[in-house]
Amino acid sequence: MPTAADVSGHLRDAVLARLTRLTRFDDGVPLVGTTGSLASDFGVTSTALLSALRDLLEAGRIVVEMEPAGRLSIRLDDLYAAPALRLV
Repeated sequence: MPTAADVSGHLRDAVLARLTRLTRFDDGVPLVGTTGSLASDFGVTSTALLSALRDLLEAGRIVVEMEPAGRLSIRLDDLYAAPALRLV
């Protein structure tokens, strides 16, 4: 049975993976939605999503901005996104 830490780690990885895809293929379009809609997209509770976002914020990997109507705008931090955009 997975622990809460396992679930949180997988969720953080899923958020980063989705943001990386958006950065690479959609010109850095942020992930936008309410806490509830984003949590539903990832198949988790709002509490689990907020916990994962807090961890990613504290690590300096993402930037979260509040938008009207309770929506969040989430994107990779520029320092974290920059290596993903470099051509190899």
